[in-house]
Amino acid sequence: MPYRSMLPSCPNPPPPPCCSGWPRCSSFSAGVGRPDFSSLAMPDRRGFSLIELLAALAVIGLLAALVAGSLARARDAARQTREVAAARSVMLGYLVVPEERDGRLLPGRIPEAAVDETGLDLGAFGYRYTYRLAPYLGNRLLGTLFVNDQARFYDQITHRESPAMASYILSLSPSFGLNAAFVGGIWTGPTAWREEFQPLIRLENCRSPSRQLVFASARNSALGADSGYFEIRAPTLAPRWAAALDSSASETTRGWVDFRHRERAVGAFLDGHVRLLAYPDLRDMRLWAEAARHADDPAWTP
Repeated sequence: MPYRSMLPSCPNPPPPPCCSGWPRCSSFSAGVGRPDFSSLAMPDRRGFSLIELLAALAVIGLLAALVAGSLARARDAARQTREVAAARSVMLGYLVVPEERDGRLLPGRIPEAAVDETGLDLGAFGYRYTYRLAPYLGNRLLGTLFVNDQARFYDQITHRESPAMASYILSLSPSFGLNAAFVGGIWTGPTAWREEFQPLIRLENCRSPSRQLVFASARNSALGADSGYFEIRAPTLAPRWAAALDSSASETTRGWVDFRHRERAVGAFLDGHVRLLAYPDLRDMRLWAEAARHADDPAWTP
C-alpha cells in the first residue's frame, strides 16, 4: 500500500501556507488564486492643502522678519555702545590737555607743529585737532578717534595711501567733529584767535561744563562713504542749518553733524559726560557757545 494512503486523514486541515495571516482561502478571488485586499484597512496619506502651506509660509516669513529686525537692532545698539565708549575715552584724553597746559583748552585749529603716530612731521595737516590730541590718547587712534565705519575707513586709507597722504586724509576724517569755533578757538597765529566767536580758551571760564558741547558724531561723505570729519559747525554759523533734518541732504545742511544712531548723534560735553542728541537739541545755540548761555538765547549769532 502506498505510504501516503496509510496516513490518517485530518478532519480540519490547516489553510495552505500562502494564506497564513490572511483571510481563509475562501476569500480568494474566484479563478485567480490571489488574496483579496479590499477588506484590509489602508492608511490615510492625505497631504497639506494649499491654504495650509500658505499659512505655514506666512508664519515662517513673519518669524524671519522678527529675527532679522532683532539682529539689526542688536547691531545698531552695539555700534552705538562702541561710539559712546570711544567718545568717553576721547574726553578723558581731552581733559588732560588743560592740566598740562596751565588750564588752556586744546585749540580747535592752530598753526603749530604736530606729528602723526609714526613721528612724521605733518606740517599744515597738523593744524587740525586730530594729531594734536593723539598723544593724550596714547597715540591710539583706532577705537578712540576712529570707530565703527571710520575704523574701516582708517584701515582702507593706511593700506592704500602713502604715509604722508594717509596722515593728511585721516587728519580730516575722525569719527568726532570738534566744536572748534567755540571751544578752544580757531587760532590765526601763536597768540591770536578769531574773537568774534567769543570762544572758551581756558577751562575755568566755562560756567556750565555739563552744557558745553565739545565733540559730536560727524561725517563728510565728500571724503569717502565711511569718513568722519574733524569739525562741526553750530546752526547759526555759515552755512546755516536746515529747519528740519534731511538725512539725504548734504552734511553741510547740518554742520557736518551725523545723526547716525536712529536720527541721533553722540555728543561729548566739557564735564566728560556723553549722551545722544537729536536734531532739535543741537539747534539750540546754548549747547554750543558760552555767550549764548550767558544771553540765554537759543538762536544766538556771533
